[in-house]
This record gives sequence, C-alpha cells and structure tokens, in this order.
Amino acid sequence: MITRLILVSALALTSAGTALASEIQLYNNRTTWNADRTGANADLTFTNLTFETFSGPYNSAAGLLDAITNVRFVGFQSDNVSYDLTVSGFGFSGSNVLTQSQSNGYINVVLPSNIRAFGVDLNSAGSLGATVAYNAAGGFSHLAAAAGATGFFGVRTDAPITNLIFSTGVFTKISADNFEIGAQAETPEVATLLAIGTGLIAMRWMRRRRSLKLA
Repeated sequence: MITRLILVSALALTSAGTALASEIQLYNNRTTWNADRTGANADLTFTNLTFETFSGPYNSAAGLLDAITNVRFVGFQSDNVSYDLTVSGFGFSGSNVLTQSQSNGYINVVLPSNIRAFGVDLNSAGSLGATVAYNAAGGFSHLAAAAGATGFFGVRTDAPITNLIFSTGVFTKISADNFEIGAQAETPEVATLLAIGTGLIAMRWMRRRRSLKLA
C-alpha cells in the first residue's frame, strides 16, 4: 500500500510539471476566435480589456496596470531603458487605444498565471507590419498586421503564456485595442501534491505501527 501511495504521488508530481508552451490554434480573425470561445476554448474563462477607463501617458517602468485582469503594459523605446506609452481617443478603432509611438519601440505585456489564450487588435502606422511574440524564450512570433493596416491576432496554447511583445520597426508606431485573455482553472501546485502524498504515507505507516503494537 505504501509503495502504491508513493507511485501515485510521483505520477501526480510528474503531471503537474510545467511544459513548454506550444501552439494549439492560431487566429487571424475575430469571427473564428469568438466562435471558439464556446467551442474549442470553452474550458477557458475569458476577460476582455479595452482602454476606455484610461487616459494620458504611462511613461515609466510601471507602465499601465489593469486592476481587474492584472495585466501590465509597459512601452519601451528602442534603447530598452526609456519608456513611451499613451492611451488616447485618436486611435484606429475610434475609441481609446494603447499606443507606443516611438520608432522601433515595443510594448511588453506581462500576464497573470494560467493564461492559455489571448487575442488583440493591432495597428501598424508606418512602413512595417505589427508583430506579436509570446513566451519570448520559446521563439513564438507572428505577423499580426500588415504595414499601415489593422489586424487581429489570437492564439491558444497548451501551457501558460507569461508575456507578450507587440512590436513594429523603424519609422512605425504600434497601437492595440480589444485585448482579451483566456484563463484556465488553477491546478494543484507541486508542493501541495507532495504534502498530500507525504501525509498519506505517514498516516499509513502510523496505522501499521499501531496495529503491530496492539498485536
């Protein structure tokens, strides 16, 4: 019995390990994205973020933090140490948009835990297209909008998405709106599973020892 408990704990710990993020589905239009919210992605809880409640510059390392979704946006200039991020109502969508207006800059988006999907409208105002990179260390990067145009980009992955980079290139600024994230229910942490497994083993050992004493 003790051996069985050890094996069960080991399997649980193995299944709880974090895998490298890989793509399940890419989206280049909102029609398919919205349909999959109640279909292929029905296991996720989606939250939409527009920028109607924000205004003005957020030119600092803190950037803009949305208290509801806990998503943080930080606009970087090309030197990676200066900041440029603005929310204004003069955007491509006719409403407030998030803009990084410095040439060759980018917007870093830090996400909360357990995000498995995201979608966003991006606009490239210049000679180069808008690109989205996610979990940058894994090298996932896709063109979201053509030069001087607006496009939608979304993705569903099988592992958490920790951060995004919205970027363009020289002589081009980038704007974002209608940002949406899909979260998966929390799973037990490794430490919790280990504690449960250890506790079960200890209880079994104590019962067996008590039985031997009574005999």
